[in-house]
Amino acid sequence: MATPSADPWSAARQSFLALLPTGAHLLEAGCGEGDDLCFFRQQGLVVTAFDARLAQARIASRRSGQPVRVCRVEQLRSVVPYDGIWARGALPAIAPDELSDALAHLAGLLKPAGPLYCAFPHPSGQPVATGSTPAEEHLSQTRLDEDGLRRLIAPLPLQLQQCWESEQTDSRWLHALLIRA
Repeated sequence: MATPSADPWSAARQSFLALLPTGAHLLEAGCGEGDDLCFFRQQGLVVTAFDARLAQARIASRRSGQPVRVCRVEQLRSVVPYDGIWARGALPAIAPDELSDALAHLAGLLKPAGPLYCAFPHPSGQPVATGSTPAEEHLSQTRLDEDGLRRLIAPLPLQLQQCWESEQTDSRWLHALLIRA
């Protein structure tokens, strides 16, 4: 069911935080300009962040006061698993035929029972543009509804904990909290 919200990301953050231990080490996949990165740091979390676009990573680094890696999801390597992964921005930009591999890779970076938050433009909504400037703007490649998400994660070591939709002025989103099995 869709819930109208002026800030659906705030509700998503709170649901995600409730699943994390105090002082958790979080991975933010596709941090953009660092809004969520700054928020999670203010909550006392240790955050490793990355974005595929150098310009976005520089802005996020400047805003947060910490280094931000520049890489794509499949390029990220870590020796220590994360307590949770916040993937608000990265996954919709991935081509549908690459999404399963990207989610499997992220699942491999999570501790068992760790949460992974993700959001996708809903197929019934308007096309969603990403990018901070008109030159960088592009339409999201992947749009999912709950059934599509369930099919996508069925073969993966991820279980659907919670799923909801939100409507904004010009778009509709599917939000999901997944748990590493």
